[in-house]
Amino acid sequence: SAGSDEVVLRSCLSRLLVIHCSSSSQLLLTLHFLETTLSSRPSVALLLIDSISAFYWSDSSEGGASLSKREEKL
Repeated sequence: SAGSDEVVLRSCLSRLLVIHCSSSSQLLLTLHFLETTLSSRPSVALLLIDSISAFYWSDSSEGGASLSKREEKL
């Protein structure tokens, strides 16, 4: 029935965590804290990262600081 479908949908969505990163620095910081986030949510069974290279061109146009230099800022 429609009511039980809604209950199932709400249950599924309550376990969904979406993090939107707007820069490569924010993505890097998020990845560093991912272990803590996941350990506090033991029911997580799947991790998806969409467009991990999304900031490649913007970083390249800004001089493309190396990963180690960006990590030093953290």
